[in-house]
Amino acid sequence: MTYVTMVAYPAVAGAKFNLQYYTNNHMQTVNKHWKQYGLLDWKVITFGAAGPDDTKPYSVASTMTWSSAEAFQKAMSSEIAGDLTEDLKNFSDQSPIFLVGNVAASSA
Repeated sequence: MTYVTMVAYPAVAGAKFNLQYYTNNHMQTVNKHWKQYGLLDWKVITFGAAGPDDTKPYSVASTMTWSSAEAFQKAMSSEIAGDLTEDLKNFSDQSPIFLVGNVAASSA
């Protein structure tokens, strides 16, 4: 089964998040450098409230699908990984959370 990572950015009042930079620069760099390690695809999701009384904990997230957990680990150990972490300051002033796991079931 494939492996999925999610990087989610908190929805904090006054937080900075440059979605255009994130999708057009950061994620394009991710794609360019991490395909060789087994990155299969990625998506960027913008979250809205589910209802009038809902407070959304996250504003934006990216999901990345990998060929395996080992592929993800190789990418995270690559030379570009540190540069991608440093790039955070160019699109967000909030630290993201990371969720990782194996796909247990899928319709695909």
